[in-house]
Amino acid sequence: MKKSAQDIEIEKLKKQVEKLKKAKESLQRDKRNLKGRLSTAQSKNAKYRSALKKRETECWIGQGDIRMHDESIGRHHYSSLMVALSVAFYARLSVGSRQIVEIFNILNEFMGNVFGKVPAYTTIGYWTQELGLSVYKESCSLFKDKRYALMVDESMMIGSEKLLLTLAIPAINAGSAITEEDVTIVDISIAKSWNGTSIKNVLEKVADKIGHKPEYVISDNGYTVCKAVRDAGYAHHLDISHTLGIFLERVYKKEADFQELSNNVQLVRFKYNMQDIAYLQPPSQRSIARFMNMSKWIDWISRMQYLYHTLRDDIKSIYAFIPHNASLVDELAETMDCITKIEKDVKNNGWSHDTISRCKQLVTTSLMSENERQCKVGSFILEYVER
Repeated sequence: MKKSAQDIEIEKLKKQVEKLKKAKESLQRDKRNLKGRLSTAQSKNAKYRSALKKRETECWIGQGDIRMHDESIGRHHYSSLMVALSVAFYARLSVGSRQIVEIFNILNEFMGNVFGKVPAYTTIGYWTQELGLSVYKESCSLFKDKRYALMVDESMMIGSEKLLLTLAIPAINAGSAITEEDVTIVDISIAKSWNGTSIKNVLEKVADKIGHKPEYVISDNGYTVCKAVRDAGYAHHLDISHTLGIFLERVYKKEADFQELSNNVQLVRFKYNMQDIAYLQPPSQRSIARFMNMSKWIDWISRMQYLYHTLRDDIKSIYAFIPHNASLVDELAETMDCITKIEKDVKNNGWSHDTISRCKQLVTTSLMSENERQCKVGSFILEYVER
């Protein structure tokens, strides 16, 4: 029976559908193959990128000098380099533990995670404390083959006990004043009280730990410390600032005009604090060792005297005591200028015949030709440098 045109057309369409199905299956197989190849390529690309970034980082740092996992520390999760960098950042950059964590995060971000896992800020804090203790224990070994001097002083109270701090510095003068970098803590001792014998024992203990005696010892004018150094048989130099402060105290402490001026300066500071004229307030006067730290408020009052005529009338009334004590202000400014120059010379150049000669000349020209009080200060200084 002859097929109709419609049946023929249907068969053609069925054949075309079969072909399309086969073509679709073929495309799906090709798609799966391409996906697999793409996944493999992406994986290889990621590995190549990681290796390239690591190589770039190593070249940028210095041909692979950093190896974060090669130098591990027993019973620790982090490498020796991580520990060393953490405490170096803390000690040299004056930043806190939290900031150090952020520094490592930034370095990891830009350097291909070269440092790996970053420690917690509390861990970094523990490392710095352990470093401080280790440095303290090994401090005496730094001076075994060097000339050194000791600085000793009674420090703060810890509960009912008092701390005695002993520092070591190079004995050779470097032509500049001693800085924090020159100082090494060699002994921290605590006792209920300190006398000449106990301090002497500490000094001798430090000398034994170092292996030889100090060239000299520096201290304030405290009787117990002076006796300890004398009994130990060490050369003794008194702190120049403390000594000159004592001379000022002997001359000015009980003088009525000085007491009045000092009280007025202190009263202005307390009375007008947190007010619109607080920008003019004087620097604080220390209650302890006040005469060792007079230069700041003497300099302030001297400058206020120079600028007094430019102030508003209401401010002038507050600081009226300054022009009323103009002669005393000038006297104190001249005296402090001389003392500051002596301190700077001695601290930078040390004691020598040249230093003593310069000090004598300065005192003679600056103080000995002035009023009675300045002459007294000058006499104390000359007597001290001529010992």
